Amino acid sequence: MGKKSREKRSRPPLPKHDQGSSVVAGGRGVIVAVLVFLFIVGVFTFMRNFKWADELSIWQDATENSSAKARPQNNLGLTYFAMAVMDKAEAHYKKAIILEPDFAGTYNNLGLVYAETGRIEAAMAEYRLAIEVDSGYVIAYNNIGNLYFNAGLMVEAEEAYKKVLDQLPDHSEAVYNLGNVYLQLNRSEEAVEYLERAVVLSPFHARARNNLAIVYFKLKRTSEAIDEFKETVRLNPDYAEGYNNLGSAYLSIGKIEDAVVAFKSALAVNPYYESARLNLAKAYEKKARSSAP
Repeated sequence: MGKKSREKRSRPPLPKHDQGSSVVAGGRGVIVAVLVFLFIVGVFTFMRNFKWADELSIWQDATENSSAKARPQNNLGLTYFAMAVMDKAEAHYKKAIILEPDFAGTYNNLGLVYAETGRIEAAMAEYRLAIEVDSGYVIAYNNIGNLYFNAGLMVEAEEAYKKVLDQLPDHSEAVYNLGNVYLQLNRSEEAVEYLERAVVLSPFHARARNNLAIVYFKLKRTSEAIDEFKETVRLNPDYAEGYNNLGSAYLSIGKIEDAVVAFKSALAVNPYYESARLNLAKAYEKKARSSAP
């Protein structure tokens, strides 16, 4: 096999969630705070752009100085992929494949470009080419599973993720993804098994904990669900869905005040989160009925 370089893995399939947003109130203090915030954002944007400019410079020089080598082309593609410049990433991956056709990672990386740009069949073909070049290249199986998952083909996704785990039983991403498949299929006991493993393998994975808590809640293991939802928002305080789920769990056992706090926290993260707003209204309604003579 040829020299190996850094490869990009596709993001695991995730349950739909609401994106946070913010509301700015009037007042001089708020204006000052916003200006400070914008300055900080500007600094970080400058630093990020400087980093990418540095990466580009390094790999552009490398491709010019080593035009017959695949690695600089592949890594320049990685840099463009990270910058979301997909056409240039695609072009450099294709050059790398011409120079070194027996390196599975570049086919996988090209597949990611196709997946990001909606060319699903082309992405699938590149992932399969990666496996054809190297049957032990399990990352490609995981990415195939992601394509099937996002298409709603859970049986096929299950098969692909299991192929990863046949070779790497502790591949945390595939364990998590397989747990999500079972969650979607309402195979709760199997979902618990894999999501509990995912949490052990990646203790700081907030979404894995959230999804594990959802399964606990379905199984009427409410106390465990609440513990996991609390850990979810501790790990990710900007996770509105986690707060909303925590509030729903509290409401189901009559802890109305705790539910109100959780729903308000969800709305503090995302003021436009309609589910949390409706749940907060339900909580207030229950509170009013419970205090009525």
